Amino acid sequence: GLIDALIKVQKGTEALRKANARDSLGRTPLVVAVGQGHVHCVEALVSLGADVDATDSAGFTPLMLASQAGQLAMCATLLRRGANLHATAIHDAIEDAPRKGKALDRLRGSKGRSGRITAVELAGNGEVDRLLRDCNEALLRDPDGGIVRVCGSVLSRVVAPPPPPPGLPP
Repeated sequence: GLIDALIKVQKGTEALRKANARDSLGRTPLVVAVGQGHVHCVEALVSLGADVDATDSAGFTPLMLASQAGQLAMCATLLRRGANLHATAIHDAIEDAPRKGKALDRLRGSKGRSGRITAVELAGNGEVDRLLRDCNEALLRDPDGGIVRVCGSVLSRVVAPPPPPPGLPP
């Protein structure tokens, strides 16, 4: 009884620690999974307790990375899991980031100006841009409602990914 319960708690604590561990580049497993477009891995990692808003070494959240890459299903998955749409990366932190995109080019070109950039500004294609802007507008109308509830109808437009392969948690 008690020993089994303690073993489960210890395993859960270890899984949570591993889910939020960082590699030598400062990336969490969630950031790596987003970068490689593995929606099911993202779902599994969040289920294990991965921090959906953990930043990489340049200050980018998983939602920012998915937005910039134009990954519509990934953005919707992260938002459904409570990702912060308004998280920002500071301009100075991204000045030398090896990333591409109009928003970053615009910021890099504004020498002497420090600023912040969000997932909305990093949107990599029209569908992602529309999804994030619609969620942003919904949140502006109801800022205390929470992203999952307020953006539910917007997120329902994006088809959820198929169930995970066997062996991955739902």
